[in-house]
Amino acid sequence: MLSAYAGVIEWGFQIGLFCILVATLIYARRLESTLRQVRADQGGLSAMLSQIDAAISAASAAADRLMADSSRVDASLREACDTAEIMTRKLDDLLGRSSLMTKAQVAPVSPALSGDEPLRTRPDHLSASKPAMRSLTPRRAAKPHSRAERDLARMLSDAS
Repeated sequence: MLSAYAGVIEWGFQIGLFCILVATLIYARRLESTLRQVRADQGGLSAMLSQIDAAISAASAAADRLMADSSRVDASLREACDTAEIMTRKLDDLLGRSSLMTKAQVAPVSPALSGDEPLRTRPDHLSASKPAMRSLTPRRAAKPHSRAERDLARMLSDAS
């Protein structure tokens, strides 16, 4: 009986081995057809590789041009910023000078003119017919003639 079981097991192994052999042959056929396809497409693959190589070299050259352009733009931007900084300093200086010149040209207000009523430069009958012309330089205040006016002007200038 043991020999009968051994014979069944042997037949089972042979059937299993046959199935594995059939599966291997089927897989080998697939691999062979895939290998044939790859060999047929080898010319296309080599052409694609040369195109990829050309694209990589073009991209590298474009990157180099971009780097050169960016360095030129950076230099011109730095130059423009430096020029703007110089112009800003000059403008600040000119503004300071103009404020100093304006302060120097504006005369102190005379105590007689410090009332609440606005100052009239022309009589009413003249200002209706012709508009008042503004002078380019402000008028200077009259010098105080009496001692009281001088003392009052001095006290006002000391208070400010």
